[in-house]
Amino acid sequence: MNTWDGASLERLRAAVHRRDGAEGVRLLAEYPPGPVLQYAGDVLVAALGAGVPEAGPLARQCLEALTARALPGDAELADDLAAALGLRPPPEGHAVPVDLGELGSELDAEPEGEMEGEVYVVDLRHGDVLSVGELNGEDTGEVEPAFDESDERYDAARWLPFWPDRANAERDMADFAAAVADEALRPALAAALAGRWPYRRFLEAIRDTPDDTRWLLFREERRRGRARAWLAAHGYRPGPRGL
Repeated sequence: MNTWDGASLERLRAAVHRRDGAEGVRLLAEYPPGPVLQYAGDVLVAALGAGVPEAGPLARQCLEALTARALPGDAELADDLAAALGLRPPPEGHAVPVDLGELGSELDAEPEGEMEGEVYVVDLRHGDVLSVGELNGEDTGEVEPAFDESDERYDAARWLPFWPDRANAERDMADFAAAVADEALRPALAAALAGRWPYRRFLEAIRDTPDDTRWLLFREERRRGRARAWLAAHGYRPGPRGL
């Protein structure tokens, strides 16, 4: 099988976004699903819904892999796959058209940015992920009416708040560094994580190595899974846009 790279991952992202099950099945026949289970499960749900040939065996393989791996978000996606395969009823939860990649990125926060302490919300109607400052007109001076308690259009039920947690990204870097097989790279990553500006130094150490793409896949898997699990914990699941 081929090895995932930036171009093939972008094709998979696009297939998931478009709910293009046929393209997803083509890609998963060429590339191993293991590094991209959070994407693979979603595109296979779409493929099963569209009756794409050969989707069934791939979906069962993905279901088994998600169940065995059991990381955050894997059980929720496994439930979706099992329902699409007709093995169990559809899972409960209100569908929200949120982009899992965007939500996962904001849930993690920038490891060395200025987001710490800032409150964000998911717009449960449209799926947007927004900062409270943005909704309060921090940049434009125009407050979103549905977010303004003094406005008759205020809708408290529309917003699901959260605080970004950079500890997630720090754990991801540590877990990835511990699993790196390159004996020359491993000490460099350990040194980066032990010093100041660990995220920046981590990226510098891994840049232009074979593990650069592996890190991209690892990080996106973790982020999407956490975003899916976080939504489920609040009684929601990703709708079509979030796939």
